[in-house]
Amino acid sequence: MRTFQSTYRDRKTGRTRKTRMWYVEIADHLEIIRRVSGFRDRKATESLGRNIERLVWAKVGREPLAPELSRWVEGLPPKIRKRLATLGLLSVGKVAAMSPLLEHVNGGPDAPGWRQYLTAKGNTTGHVKKSCGQVERVFEACGAVNWSDVLPGKVMTHLDGLRADTADADGAVKRGISARTFNGYLGAVKAFCRWMVKDGRASESPLPTLTGSTFGRIAASFAGL
Repeated sequence: MRTFQSTYRDRKTGRTRKTRMWYVEIADHLEIIRRVSGFRDRKATESLGRNIERLVWAKVGREPLAPELSRWVEGLPPKIRKRLATLGLLSVGKVAAMSPLLEHVNGGPDAPGWRQYLTAKGNTTGHVKKSCGQVERVFEACGAVNWSDVLPGKVMTHLDGLRADTADADGAVKRGISARTFNGYLGAVKAFCRWMVKDGRASESPLPTLTGSTFGRIAASFAGL
């Protein structure tokens, strides 16, 4: 493995300069030297290279990815994941599983998502629409676009904020959501995360420890997921 900064000639000054980005060169499973664009930080790029080596070893040994390596892959920038898939170190299916969250929620004709899963389980149209809408609104409010963006702290902060009473400029008070509604949102998001794991799209749920004050009965409707 080799980490380095590439060089280029500055058109204005004619001087040779180094790129801000660091790169890693590594022999892949076919023993071909490959170059992968890393980060601006050398240590982060070296860490990237070491984990790519682990992917190579897994590929050569035809072994499944260890849980911690899967989590690392899930947290990679999409550009790097696609590059590793191009090199044959990640399956196309693995990369597809890391599509934007809303694609996993709503799916499509050729790629069913959580919405189609809930429908296939016999849930009513109203329940499916409500559950998917709750998940979409939570992710949008938390700025969660990809799986790695789903953080327990952000989810709970957002939901706790919805429970707070607010006042407008005229002093009129708008009541926050009830404990029942709070638990409905939390139950839907946790159920979606469990489905992501069950369907092989993620290694583990980021929200296993989150609970609500009256979570029991409402969350039970998702227990079979």
